[in-house]
Amino acid sequence: MAINAPPEKRKNRTSDNVIYIGAERKDRIDQMTIEISYSTKKKVSTARFFQFLIDHYGENAKNEFIEAIIKSDDS
Repeated sequence: MAINAPPEKRKNRTSDNVIYIGAERKDRIDQMTIEISYSTKKKVSTARFFQFLIDHYGENAKNEFIEAIIKSDDS
């Protein structure tokens, strides 16, 4: 699907809902989720934690990543 697809088309995607993050990152996010669940005494899923990260830090991460790419291209 094109990056610039209309929002209504992007919301209804079902075939591409898997993202590869690698074993090491998966282990890290799983461990963080376990710690959150333990600390709060509530079951928290890894997906819910990812959603929280994207919702609360996604825009900042995007901007930092853009700056890092531009900076590395200038080197």
